[in-house]
Order: sequence, then structure tokens, then C-alpha cells
Amino acid sequence: MSDSQNWFIRYFKRLGAGSMLISIVIHVIVLSFATVWVVSSVQTQRKAQFRGGDGGTAEVSHPVRMAPTQPRLETLNQRLSVDSPSAAVALPDMPFMPASGGPSASSALDAGSTSAGFGAGPSLKGPIMPAFGFRDASQSGGSLIGRLYDLKQTPQRKPTGMDLPGYGKVVDEYLYKRWDSTVLNRYYSGKDPIFTTQIFIPLLKAAEGPKAFGQEKEIAPELWLIHYKGKVSAPSGGSWRFWGYGGEVCAVAINRKTVLVSNHEQVLTPRTGWKSPEPPGRVAGSGRLVAGDWIDLREGQIVDIDILIGERGGFTFDCFLLIEKRGESYGMKDGLPLFPVFQLAPYDTPAVSSSKLAPPFSKESVVWRALPAPSN
Repeated sequence: MSDSQNWFIRYFKRLGAGSMLISIVIHVIVLSFATVWVVSSVQTQRKAQFRGGDGGTAEVSHPVRMAPTQPRLETLNQRLSVDSPSAAVALPDMPFMPASGGPSASSALDAGSTSAGFGAGPSLKGPIMPAFGFRDASQSGGSLIGRLYDLKQTPQRKPTGMDLPGYGKVVDEYLYKRWDSTVLNRYYSGKDPIFTTQIFIPLLKAAEGPKAFGQEKEIAPELWLIHYKGKVSAPSGGSWRFWGYGGEVCAVAINRKTVLVSNHEQVLTPRTGWKSPEPPGRVAGSGRLVAGDWIDLREGQIVDIDILIGERGGFTFDCFLLIEKRGESYGMKDGLPLFPVFQLAPYDTPAVSSSKLAPPFSKESVVWRALPAPSN
């Protein structure tokens, strides 16, 4: 063994040889593992995000709590919700969107709803009158009060055995007895009325009638009647008359005297003996408009008005009521005058542009006055 080797052995023994060396090696190994673990833990918490175009520079992201400057989604949904399908919704002005063609009857039936309004003019303005009316009297102010009667049931909910011929006989009896309420009181009626300012209902499913009263579970869509009544006055003195059509019932009385009967052809009223002074007018829904008797009214004169509408078959329903003043000039279309819708308030008229679903009408609003309807 050389002197240099002896020197290394002697020096190694002087350092503690075996025990010291083993201790040092163990500590080096432990420290190495600890260093690797700490570095890897820190790197997993630092998420690097690389963006193109900046040389691949890593950007560390940190969680940040944003201030609640915008409303929550459920809050927005609450603002847009309504209590019922019959509720009125105020809509902002919307630009005119020309259609490629008039809506078909099938599309109107699929979209038929008491809450839906069909824009009559180039824009929609709220509130829009539901097809049969509001459930809340405060929505419509002075209005007609409507009650639904189901001729298939007694007030005690017992079957009456009513059929299609019997339905026409009840309508005839009611008009013949000068709108005697005891005739309709023989049948079931929902407790809650509705309130409307017009009768202008384009073609829709007959089930929408009971649904407007919240009675769709109690009353099937056929053999029902709705009686509207109120106290009204014309916007000016003179002679006035109604033009109307009902598929299947539309009749009007002033001070309990029948001045218009425009039922579908199967619903006859022979005992009433009423006949229109004019030939049938323009096409309206599944029939034609019928002219009523002239009514002489003084300015501010308040009269009782009764309107009866109803559905017999149970498939579809439509009903329209327009008004004419003697001596007034009206616009023309297809050689026939355009009369305004009979209205008690200037709500947007839910009219469909196609003449197959609703008659064309004058967009000049002629608003009659009405006493406020009671809230119950």
C-alpha cells in the first residue's frame, strides 16, 4: 500500500469512519426527497396559462371574488313571470316585421292561448287584451263582466244530458225570454268571472274558453256559453249598430232587447224572430258578419248591454263584434267598408291578418265608455 493510500485511510478513520458516514448519507437522502416533494407541491398550485403571441409567457391565476353588480338569473326570471296564462303583459314597441304570408288556421290553433295577443298594427303595445278577458277587474277598468255556463252540468255538477239540438233550444229560450238570467242559472257556472273590453276572438281551440276562467278541468270544451254584461255609453250621439259573427253563438241586447243574432247556421233561434236588416257582410272566420238593428243613442246616455257567445261542437271557436255609426265614412277593402272593433278601452286588438281567421277592420279606435266593473 502506498503512502497516499495510507494517508486517506488514516484521514477517513479520523472523521468517524462507518457511523458518521452512514448518518451523513441518510440525511442527504432524506433532504433530497423533502426538496423534491416541496417543489412539486408548490408547482401544482400555480396554474400556468399560456397565451399565443406573447412568447409563451406563463401567467399565474388567482381566485378573485367578483362584486354582485348584476342580478341573479332567478331574479330575472321572477321579473318575467306572470301569475296565469290570462295575465296581461306590457310589451315595448317593436319594429314591423313583414311576413311572407298570412298565418294558417292550423298554426293559429297550435298557438291558440288566452294570454296571446295578435298584433293588429305595425307594432305591439301593451297591455294586450286576452282573447276572453282578464281575471282581474282592475286590469281593464270599465268593462264587461263575463260568466261561463256549462250546459252539460247542473249547478250541483249533475249531468243534464245536453246534446247539440238541445243547446240551440237553450239559446233560443234565453233570447226569447228577453235574456232572463233564470234560464242560464239552471246550469253550472264557475264562481269567478272575467272582465273584457271587447269581443274579438280569432279562431282558436274551443278549450280556451273554459281555460280562460280556470275551469278547463271542470268543463269540457263543448256546449258552453259565456254571458257578458255591463253599462255603456256611445262616444257620441247618433244611430249605431253592431256587426258580428259567432262560431257558434254571438248575440247582443241593448236594455234587454235583442239587436243582433249572428250564430253559426246550426244554432237557430226561431222563437226570437229576429232578422238582420242587411244581407250578410264580409267573411269572418267560418261565416260572415251580420248587421244588427240601428240603435238611437244620446250623447252620454248609459244603456245596459248583454252579449252572449258560445261553443257547441267543442273543436274550434271564433267570435267578432264590430261597430258602425250611421253617416260615418269608413275605409274600403274588397268593395266592403272596414268597421272598427267595438271597444270599451283602447287595447291592442288581437287580430290575425288572414281573412280566413278574422275579418279585416278599421284601425281607427272608437272607444265607448263603460262604468267600472265590480271586483267580485
